Amino acid sequence: MNEVKPPRRVNPLGLGPGRALVVFLGFYAIQLLVGVIVGVVGAAWIIAAGREKTGIGGVQAGLLLPATFISPVAGAVFAFRMTRQVLPGPLPGAFQAIGWTVASVRAVLIAIGGGLGLATVQLLRIVSRHDVVTHTVTSLTNLQLAGGWQRLLWAILTILVTPPVEEFLFRGVLLAGLCRDWDVVKAGATVTLLFTMVHVGAVGVEPVPLLAIGVLSVGALISRVTTGSLIPAIALHSAYNLGVTAPVYWGLLK
Repeated sequence: MNEVKPPRRVNPLGLGPGRALVVFLGFYAIQLLVGVIVGVVGAAWIIAAGREKTGIGGVQAGLLLPATFISPVAGAVFAFRMTRQVLPGPLPGAFQAIGWTVASVRAVLIAIGGGLGLATVQLLRIVSRHDVVTHTVTSLTNLQLAGGWQRLLWAILTILVTPPVEEFLFRGVLLAGLCRDWDVVKAGATVTLLFTMVHVGAVGVEPVPLLAIGVLSVGALISRVTTGSLIPAIALHSAYNLGVTAPVYWGLLK
């Protein structure tokens, strides 16, 4: 008589610091790899088409923007698949340990208000220092200012794609993994520091945007911990990105 084996138990704590770190590093490694591939293919296409003299706007539209859009999506697919290996089972239940669960409307609305408020304070502070506005916008937002479909694609990426992907990675996978061995304060501080560091390339070292990123990270962490859900953190992140994106999109900041 064959022995009947009991079904494998899904362990919500299967996501430890080691796997969380692999997911985190793999996410950015995939982005880098995709960026290199798109860059090589795009450069070959430009040369083959005889467009070596294409201006910076054309190069950005043909190379930088597709890489910027495709890379985080590819990284998110990798992170999702790696996380599923240690948190199998039907969704959304399998991902409850990383915040894949519902949140109250009140919590979401508070998060949206917080994100828009933070963006407003940042923009008011920047506008009061015009020299910082000019430097920050022109050094970081060439694609936003290009107009047309490039600007629209950038806005979609910034408001709708980046927030859920980054919240899944930072306040979801990484926080849950570190909390396996650390207390929430130490794990949260590490996640906040890493989140701020990886955004230096996007906002530069200007104190106002960098401080805003740090405040955003702390706010998203508090939303995640107090509600147990990633939804308020995503709402906060999206609202903040909307607040800083809209003025540039509509030409209010140049």
